[in-house]
Amino acid sequence: MKKIILLLLTIFVLSSCDRDGVGVTPGFVPKNASFDLDSKLPSNLESSNPDVSARVQQMKALTNACGGLMINSMHSKTTVLEATSSNLPNHYTWSSGGYVIDYNYGIVGPNYEYNYTITINGTQYFTASGWQATDGSAGHWEANFGVGGSGNYNIVYDWTINSAGDMHFDMQFDLGSTHLHYLFNLNHDYSGNITYVLNNTTEFYCIWDSNGHGYYTMGNSTHHNF
Repeated sequence: MKKIILLLLTIFVLSSCDRDGVGVTPGFVPKNASFDLDSKLPSNLESSNPDVSARVQQMKALTNACGGLMINSMHSKTTVLEATSSNLPNHYTWSSGGYVIDYNYGIVGPNYEYNYTITINGTQYFTASGWQATDGSAGHWEANFGVGGSGNYNIVYDWTINSAGDMHFDMQFDLGSTHLHYLFNLNHDYSGNITYVLNNTTEFYCIWDSNGHGYYTMGNSTHHNF
């Protein structure tokens, strides 16, 4: 948990770094930056139980965190690059002082492909690369954080949205000696479930119906209804 808090704090600090001017939004921005999760959750779910609420809040934060970092960073003096090390055709850079962001994207087959890098005073703090279906139905990305300039945290993230509006998220965090795996399903009828796995052991599972009622387990504990 402490490492997750540190990771989220790092994301907040990076997205809050001082930048000048008005940003230019590229023609494509990964959808993971703007999932409206609240519209898929029963209104009473987070008030049902503090344990459930804590996990739902954590999942919401983690689901949008890296995407939010990418969006918030695109608000500084902007230059469209003519060439970068990427082979993708659309190139952007944002910079202010020692804070430099490079973003590249293009359409490859049925998908957008992209990569993104944040560098501060010559030190690379964050990289991400991935793809998103051009119809907005699925996506995948992998990210690396150099927390404090020395850490090496990795995230693998997959998501799908079907024609009914059911959303599925699969997130894996490699934090050195700690491995976290989250599965998060939100359905169009407001039902859903969360699974949290720590170092290959399921620590939390919660399932709820469209009315926000269900049960959860923590570790090997019995069911707790809510």
